[in-house]
Amino acid sequence: MVNNMDVIEFAKSLGKAIQKDERYLRFVSARAAADTDAELQELIGEFNLKRINAQNEARKENADPEKIKSYDEELKQLYNKVMENENMQEFDNAQREFGEMMRAINTIIDLSSKGIDPDTITVRQ
Repeated sequence: MVNNMDVIEFAKSLGKAIQKDERYLRFVSARAAADTDAELQELIGEFNLKRINAQNEARKENADPEKIKSYDEELKQLYNKVMENENMQEFDNAQREFGEMMRAINTIIDLSSKGIDPDTITVRQ
């Protein structure tokens, strides 16, 4: 029988293993690169400001459909510029892979807590 402290220690061991996993390390590295990419951060800031302006226009009682359409086009162009950035592409891919790993881990934990034998659980990674 496993006591409460053993389960917590197992969880801590899992946390340490996650932090050593290549998908986690890639995610952390990609996030840092994206965060320090001045051009990318400027594009993201411009995108966010434009999105706020678009939302404000859309909320107006007498919203101008042409302005909204213009904002939508500008947002699409800015989004494409953001996603064309190498650091953003790497971050997006790394985040997706790390997220898949975490979903797999959480699925195993969740199903195990519902009585399913962990050895019979198959997850996509």
